[in-house]
Amino acid sequence: MKTIDAIIIHCSATRAGQDLRAKDIDRMHRARGFNQ
Repeated sequence: MKTIDAIIIHCSATRAGQDLRAKDIDRMHRARGFNQ
């Protein structure tokens, strides 16, 4: 079993009630030039 040595928490600054899924955030990142 692989040892976990870090836990990363990714937060997004969204308006209250705005429903964003991981695929939405991924699309926004790619539009800004980030690679996954």
